[in-house]
Amino acid sequence: MKDLTTLALLVTYQCNVECKHCGLNCSPKNKVWMSMDEMRSLAIQASKIGAESIVLTGGEPTLIKNKELCNYFRFVKNETSISNIRIVTNGHWAKNYEKAYSILKGWKDAGLDELNVSCGEFHQEYIPIENIGYAYKAGCDLDFFTVLLAGEFTKNKRKGKLTPYDFEKMLGCRIKQHHESSLFVAKNHAMTYNNAVNYGRGKNFIRPEDIPLISYENLPNTCSGTISTLSIHPDGYVTICCGVNARNVNFLTIGNWREEKLQKIVDRTKDDLFTNLISFYGLKTLKEKLMTTNPELELSHKLHYTGSCELCFELFTNKKLLDYLNANGLELEEELIAKKIMHLSTIRSPKYVYQ
Repeated sequence: MKDLTTLALLVTYQCNVECKHCGLNCSPKNKVWMSMDEMRSLAIQASKIGAESIVLTGGEPTLIKNKELCNYFRFVKNETSISNIRIVTNGHWAKNYEKAYSILKGWKDAGLDELNVSCGEFHQEYIPIENIGYAYKAGCDLDFFTVLLAGEFTKNKRKGKLTPYDFEKMLGCRIKQHHESSLFVAKNHAMTYNNAVNYGRGKNFIRPEDIPLISYENLPNTCSGTISTLSIHPDGYVTICCGVNARNVNFLTIGNWREEKLQKIVDRTKDDLFTNLISFYGLKTLKEKLMTTNPELELSHKLHYTGSCELCFELFTNKKLLDYLNANGLELEEELIAKKIMHLSTIRSPKYVYQ
């Protein structure tokens, strides 16, 4: 097993817009950045650990000057062993098709492999929906490995004005959903229909009843992202969670990249109790066990959730549960080790990939 496969660089908390639902509280006023030298150093460190992919996100990473951004793509491809570069952007730069094509061609020639464009009900209050179409069409025409419209929606129009259908209507075609792809498909040009979440600014804007719910029994039990991805924040902190709700949440923070090397932080995750519980033991397994053996923890009997992230937060922001795990976590060690060995022994990678 590789120690790390993906490094997510939140290069800044600054953004050119201030969406009402932003989980990271990004805005034009939030001018927290990592430097280009720091970005290069982090790429080198991740490469030495064995990372295969690097993701530039934020905030809005394209606020970096275009020449510097292209130079960074070239640096990663030429000076490290990282083979895949992805960028997550709101598409503000795609003013028309010709401009979108020109910018994306420059990025691709410099080494960019994947394009993720954030969109949905709330982004398009600030970014014209046409920009999303120009970016998507140009990305597909340039045959990027992935062109993904990362959409966030509520279950009704009480908050925003757009639905997934509006994006398909704008493009004039059906957009394949991300889950329709597979490990064996080389190209993925699609859209996610994610739920907007009530974290960060969204906590005061999006009500729980606005969010489509998932039954408890259909929630994933484990989250593999905690062992494959590290999120590097511009304020120095490193989190084991790739989600927008990771900022300033103590149990998800595993170190500070300005104070120690990534290798040391990655090594810490191997023995970190929370990382292993989320990755291998399972959130539902943990909850069900503790509800049976420790009813004094007062865990909820909720039947529906906005997603597995909500369950994760429900458990690990419960002070009684945290105190119990800190005092008695070793009681789970034998079962946890068995689940970890079973998980790692069944990881598979496709030998052949078909276009």
